[in-house]
Amino acid sequence: MNNDQPLITTECLDAMTEAIAAKARGSFAVFRRTIRPGMLWSPFVGQITRELQKFHEAFVAGKRPKLAMLCPPQHGKSWAAEDFIAWVAGKHPDFKTIYASYSDDLGVLRNMNLQRLFTSQRYRHIFPNLMIGGIGTGYQCNASLIEYVGGPGSFRNTTVNGPITGMEQHLGVLDDFVKGRAEADRKLQRDRTWNWFTDDFNSRFNKDGALLLICTRWHVDDLLGRLKLKLPEMRVQSFQAIAEKDGRFRRKGEALFPSLKPLGMLLDQKKLMSESSWQAEYQQHPYLVGGGIFQIEKLRVIPVFDRREAVQTVLSVDKAGTEDGDGAYTAIVLMHRLKDGRFVIERIVRGHWGALEREKQIKQWATHKI
Repeated sequence: MNNDQPLITTECLDAMTEAIAAKARGSFAVFRRTIRPGMLWSPFVGQITRELQKFHEAFVAGKRPKLAMLCPPQHGKSWAAEDFIAWVAGKHPDFKTIYASYSDDLGVLRNMNLQRLFTSQRYRHIFPNLMIGGIGTGYQCNASLIEYVGGPGSFRNTTVNGPITGMEQHLGVLDDFVKGRAEADRKLQRDRTWNWFTDDFNSRFNKDGALLLICTRWHVDDLLGRLKLKLPEMRVQSFQAIAEKDGRFRRKGEALFPSLKPLGMLLDQKKLMSESSWQAEYQQHPYLVGGGIFQIEKLRVIPVFDRREAVQTVLSVDKAGTEDGDGAYTAIVLMHRLKDGRFVIERIVRGHWGALEREKQIKQWATHKI
């Protein structure tokens, strides 16, 4: 051995490990890297990790935060939720978390993963005081409920539209609240989910409760769509599988998580899907497919339009008040009803405009087109 090389004692190694554990208790990013040393890291993973760190800061400050993160499938969003629940449990063992998904199997999987994580050596080193229930503890630990020994804290998993009896929650997590398009297209199912959320799930929050949604949107009138109308303060972060414009971490046309889902793989997937499914599931742009007053399949493009045939004209505006490219669009639609009863959509304009530019656009179209 080279005598000039410093010796690292066992006490020194323990101190180094404790330093990392201390950082992991304060930093969600360090926590994730510590409990999952082999996980793939990317700017996208860093973004959602930072978002959840800020969400936690607002949570403990009593701001009752509401955060929705829209992500493509198989990009690690459920892992992020799982890690966040475990981190919150270690920092706040008296807190109660309720996790709901469209599938009981997903809830049980999340429960089992958390049980394994809570009892792992890495987690126990970071949060040595968190013990979960089991035989001989007097606390429950099963496929739907994990109680934390010594206090009131717990993790409960259930299904969307499933029973939530007799429990409050500090943290509520909804992970993929709808199974897919067939379910999302049924208004009766959307109404049922909304009623379950408002009457059951939301009523379980304590006074400082925080709501986290991690999902793929299939329909403009889904749970998140209704929440955005009722709770405009909700923060919504949308992550597209393929970038539609240049951003801070990637350029237009680049994949979100190329080391996990490279661009070629995403393009192959896109070839197999309908445009509506691709836009909803991978690009976070839900829109109506058929149904409603105007059935999509009955629309056709006409080469010319004689406005003298119009008996009524309407300029409709759906306002949004942000220039943020990740926010909602302001949409302006010019439509006519003809003498023969047909309807013609003459123009659709949309953009991410601030309030002044938005009003300018509306005035322009109202002045020149009607």
